[in-house]
Amino acid sequence: ILDRLTLFLDSFDKSEIILEFTDKTLKISTGKGSFEEIAYAEKHDVEPFVCSVNVVYFKDIISAVQNEYFYLYFGEETMLEVVDGDVLFILATGEMEEEGE
Repeated sequence: ILDRLTLFLDSFDKSEIILEFTDKTLKISTGKGSFEEIAYAEKHDVEPFVCSVNVVYFKDIISAVQNEYFYLYFGEETMLEVVDGDVLFILATGEMEEEGE
């Protein structure tokens, strides 16, 4: 999924993708509107949350995950946490630009 989305990134995107956590899916999109939606394997009460991350770093972390399933914690404005068994990865989030900027 991340490989496909990187095809639609251009230099103005600064390698950033947008992660939109909804009550049913994680929507991963580019600034130009290309997107993929992933259903959660295990559902919890989810407060909608949107952030941007560097796709290269996010892909590196996901590639390092050893298990089939992992936890992705969000809601903190400055970072995401990826937990794979006893391993914790932290990924800084980018600043979201207001529409029209």
